[in-house]
Amino acid sequence: MRTSSDKLQSERSAVFAFKTLCETTLQHCGESRVKVKYFISKKAIVKSDDAMSYSLPQINLAFQIVIFALLFVSLYFKQRRKFLLHGSAVSIAVILNIVSFIWVMGPSLLNMQEFISNMPTNKIAITAIGHGIFGTTAVILGVWLVVSWGLRSSVKTCAGKKKLMRVTLVLWFLSLVLGILLYAFLYVI
Repeated sequence: MRTSSDKLQSERSAVFAFKTLCETTLQHCGESRVKVKYFISKKAIVKSDDAMSYSLPQINLAFQIVIFALLFVSLYFKQRRKFLLHGSAVSIAVILNIVSFIWVMGPSLLNMQEFISNMPTNKIAITAIGHGIFGTTAVILGVWLVVSWGLRSSVKTCAGKKKLMRVTLVLWFLSLVLGILLYAFLYVI
């Protein structure tokens, strides 16, 4: 049975391994050695029953893919002319994305501020900035579309927003692609 001090030591080991991975990633990108305090060092999650460890970014990546899949489910409902289900699925996706943005992505981007300002031409910084811009714009447009849909009594008013919906979906997709690329730069490559 693991004690609380064993769990704490395990979490510290996971954080140390995570920092080492981030430092190695930066060194492989040809950058000088940089302190890794801006990465999510406090948010390593360790399963207590298993030797495998999961980090918050891994969980969020899977969560974002599920959210994007939910958007495609909403498109299926739209094709079947089930507009209430379409709007409900989009609303759920937007709410889940806001939770993820507040809980993980916003703080992560703020934690990378020092790195981005010190190395603005680094591919990680450029990817993070693009991901932040596309993602924030998609969240704002998504919230506006969902709120405006929720305040209407007729589905016909949504038809006039079709172009904006498509733009929002494209921005959301670009943000997802850049988020996956950022994840790869930080944790895989």
